[in-house]
Amino acid sequence: MKNQTLSASQMGIILAEFHHQKSMLTDKEIQNIANHLNKTFNIPFINEGKEFVVFCKLVHWVDTFLYSVLPNEFYELIRNCEDGITEDEAYLIIERVTPLINKAINIPILNESAEKAIISVILRIIINALLKGNKL
Repeated sequence: MKNQTLSASQMGIILAEFHHQKSMLTDKEIQNIANHLNKTFNIPFINEGKEFVVFCKLVHWVDTFLYSVLPNEFYELIRNCEDGITEDEAYLIIERVTPLINKAINIPILNESAEKAIISVILRIIINALLKGNKL
């Protein structure tokens, strides 16, 4: 295989993405996932409205984390149903990334198993959108 090179403008785009963009999901996508979580989980001590805000923050944290650990070209598959990963690859990503995210995100009012369950659902929704033929 021939060595490849990037032009100065291509490198500029990569650096601009790296320094400016921090997440992949739109506000609407974050809210849609948060609504799903709000129907599935209950956070003690707070009402539904505040719970929704907490879920939006969690989705955003996970999205930001994924953006920082997955190459953009890979994470951008969330918008492309023609290309994508296999179910085995999705499983491996979820298995490897869930503990990393769970370690990085701590919600003091939730026990570790509830926190892991919520993070796992968020991750499954996002990673399933990376599957070939799917999108978010």
